[in-house]
Amino acid sequence: MKKNILYLGLFTLLLTFSITSCDFQDYLNQSPLSGVQEEEVFSNYSNLKKYFDAVYGGTFAIPGYDNSRGIMSTYPLQFNTNANKFTMNSLTDMVDVPRGPKPFKAGSQITDNVTGFFITERDGLFKCIRICNITLQNIGKLKDGDPKAIEDIIAQAYFVRAYSHFEAFKLYGPLPYINKALGATDEWDIPRLPVHDMLSLVAADCDSAVVHFRKAGAMRRDGTVDYLNNVNQGVPSGTAAMAYKARVLLYAASPLNNKDNNVEYWKDAVKACAEAINEATINGYKLQIYSMNPKTESDEYLQNYHRYTNEQLWAWSAGKYVYSSSFWQCLLNGVFSQKKDFYNGECQTQNFIDRFETKWGDPLITEADREKARLLGHYNEQDPYSNRDPRLTLDVIYNQTTIPGTWQNGKAQIWRQNAPAPNNYGELRIQVGYALGPPTTTGYYSRKGWGGASYKNGNTAVAAFDPLLRLGELYLSYAEAANEAYGPTVIPAEGTLSAIDAADLVRMRFGLPRSSLPTTQPEFRQKIQNERIIELCMEGHHYFFDIRRWKIAPQTHTAPLMAIDIEKVPVTATYPTGFKYTRIPLEDGRQAKWKDAMYYISLELNSVYKFKNFEVYETW
Repeated sequence: MKKNILYLGLFTLLLTFSITSCDFQDYLNQSPLSGVQEEEVFSNYSNLKKYFDAVYGGTFAIPGYDNSRGIMSTYPLQFNTNANKFTMNSLTDMVDVPRGPKPFKAGSQITDNVTGFFITERDGLFKCIRICNITLQNIGKLKDGDPKAIEDIIAQAYFVRAYSHFEAFKLYGPLPYINKALGATDEWDIPRLPVHDMLSLVAADCDSAVVHFRKAGAMRRDGTVDYLNNVNQGVPSGTAAMAYKARVLLYAASPLNNKDNNVEYWKDAVKACAEAINEATINGYKLQIYSMNPKTESDEYLQNYHRYTNEQLWAWSAGKYVYSSSFWQCLLNGVFSQKKDFYNGECQTQNFIDRFETKWGDPLITEADREKARLLGHYNEQDPYSNRDPRLTLDVIYNQTTIPGTWQNGKAQIWRQNAPAPNNYGELRIQVGYALGPPTTTGYYSRKGWGGASYKNGNTAVAAFDPLLRLGELYLSYAEAANEAYGPTVIPAEGTLSAIDAADLVRMRFGLPRSSLPTTQPEFRQKIQNERIIELCMEGHHYFFDIRRWKIAPQTHTAPLMAIDIEKVPVTATYPTGFKYTRIPLEDGRQAKWKDAMYYISLELNSVYKFKNFEVYETW
């Protein structure tokens, strides 16, 4: 049996963030609060809040801490807009990127830029944990401050501590749970915890956060369902803490962490999801409606990625960016900005496109699926984007889809033409002058979160939002857990919905039929996994971690990754759209492979061997 080496004493890196009394005095002398004594920092609410807010990227100068990041180093949109030319999706079979790190996808040595980015994220998380612990240990010293505001700080500290531990867990597996600020005389070389012991502590911190959020009157951060511009909107709330606990317990129940398939873990997840859904309903959260106007990108559902909405239980605004901003270079290809150094961007594989069902709910994942749908008159390989799940148009730019701006005929031209003139290309597949790679390696581009900004419609600045937790995810988590605990049709005692009911709430806003949802547990499991992949695609890092916790990554990473070749041809009965669509494999160097050690990110061996608590962690 293979094993994954996981050393957790490595996290003695916290020593680098230890603030001794001497360090602290030096810090005080250099900080904006020059002359203030240590006691005054923790006795004054304003000072303490500035200290704590470093977890979000505050302004209080703490030695050895990069205030520009905080926990936002894990926020998907922040992570995916790095300068290293990769996204979390590009480390899976979902997308290919022309300039991405092929070696990681191939399962061999991780490139230095990828490794370095994960190390930065990990170190930031444990520094945030220390800030939370110091805050909680010193909160009793406060001599001023509104009682509700103090409760709010306490709640946030519990939540951020839980969040930081769990985000590190997803990358590295079970860890020590650091619930106090370690000093010079404490044991720093701490062994890892069993997986469920650790996740139980994460869930308990979420519960503690909720208690204090209630006392603070912050179960909903903006305070009212009609007011979505609160300056603290990006700060977690009590409802967010409940939803995050539900996510944690869903992971705890999943095959990677629940090897014996203990149904009680699934029931715990059902209960947590049901409680979070109930709290969200009480506080006025609701699913955004689908009403697509592709010319203006004005769909209410898409606004989840461009402004605060009532579906977001917790969201982060990255700001407004024009089409030529480097912010987009890992997500959107240079064809939209005409900047050659940005010719990267996520290009969805045909494998992923096949996950979008027909509007009648027919699966299209396998060749047999597509043939069955063809015989029903529901699918045509030479008119492949007609009669599909509407989210395909929302999430992906495919050939001839309507896109905003002065594009030819207002549509995406992603084709080549051999006759009458060879080497003729549509404007989204121009081959001339692209020294750094072709515009698309697969025949597709990302649309979700794009907002339509490009050189074709001027200096339009698009507001980029990251829905860190939203109600759609919560319903799908409930559906998954309820199916595993009770089957798809039973309404659990912990909730008021069956698994089918919860999934249908998400799907019905797109007109997808409830009748296509299977009523047996194994079939519904496949359906809800695919539904989650589609609903949450290119949003968060869900897919990267979901295929691991479901233990289906070995299958997704060993299936041949396919692209679509689109040739412009005369309209005929065979080619009714005037295009010939041919599935082709990506080149060998862009194919994905899998090694079981890839369930978690590797830790650096030069650090691992320094400490006595070296352990072997079995992950499968």
